[in-house]
Amino acid sequence: MGRCIIDHAMLPLSPYAGRALCVTGNEWDRCAAIQELLAPAEVAHLFRRATPAMVRRGWTSVNAVAQITRNLAYIPDPPTCDLWGSPAYTLGRRRQGGDCDDIAILGQSALMLDPGTRSWVMTGLVQTLRGWAGHAWVEGCDREGWFLLEHGHVQRGARPGSYFADLALSADGCARAA
Repeated sequence: MGRCIIDHAMLPLSPYAGRALCVTGNEWDRCAAIQELLAPAEVAHLFRRATPAMVRRGWTSVNAVAQITRNLAYIPDPPTCDLWGSPAYTLGRRRQGGDCDDIAILGQSALMLDPGTRSWVMTGLVQTLRGWAGHAWVEGCDREGWFLLEHGHVQRGARPGSYFADLALSADGCARAA
């Protein structure tokens, strides 16, 4: 199928908790991986601590998730694998970070705890100074309207022209992006 499950038991020298999948570029693989890796229970402890103070300031859950992910390190995948990690893997004691798909999975998992927010992990391309590159981020809608969330930043209004989404992935299923 093109996927392999990597967990702490399989890699005895790994300092990371949680689980991760080596995901191929095909749509079925990405859909299956997201459904397996989204885990709100793995981030509930962060959300409970962060939310009360932030809500008093008028922040939405999207702002709270941005604050939580802002301090995570960018850790690129190994050259041989597009590694997608569960929130516990991304937040692991010695890892504390990941690349765009890891942060998007963590963010989506946290947003699933808020019944007033509807969101999806989006996969596609982003235009950089070096050209188009594969990317993952979270898009959705909350009480303030549409948002794009990635690694500590929230954008409101509309998806920038430098982003091209091909799939919208959630625990409920996957669809071609609009």
